[in-house]
Amino acid sequence: MGRSNAPQDPPAWLSLPSTRVGKDAVPELRLQDLAAMHPSPPIPLDDGEIVVHRARLHDPTGLGLLLDWVAEGDIVIVEMKDVMRRTVELDAALSQLVRFIVDDTGGQILQLGEDRLLLLPASLTAIESAEEDGE
Repeated sequence: MGRSNAPQDPPAWLSLPSTRVGKDAVPELRLQDLAAMHPSPPIPLDDGEIVVHRARLHDPTGLGLLLDWVAEGDIVIVEMKDVMRRTVELDAALSQLVRFIVDDTGGQILQLGEDRLLLLPASLTAIESAEEDGE
């Protein structure tokens, strides 16, 4: 039996005695968690637009994604609270971040508060105030 390209009517709603709740029974609505299905969807950008990612680093195995984002020219705000409790892992993570972002790509790493870092790609520069920018 082949498929037809002709438009088909939507499925008919069957009223069964065992499922009668009331006159206005509607079929169950099934929602999909798109964030779980597509954690990093492709985002079309115009020139000059930037994506800001927010992340929490649990251990150094998560550094790859952070470095990918910075390499793509995105800004990353990363919470380091979990890693800060383990000095060996913290030192390894910071060393890898500095080596790639600052040394290899020419980006910047800034501390935000006690447990967050701002990772900037080379295409952006942080300034202390608008006065330094000549405004």
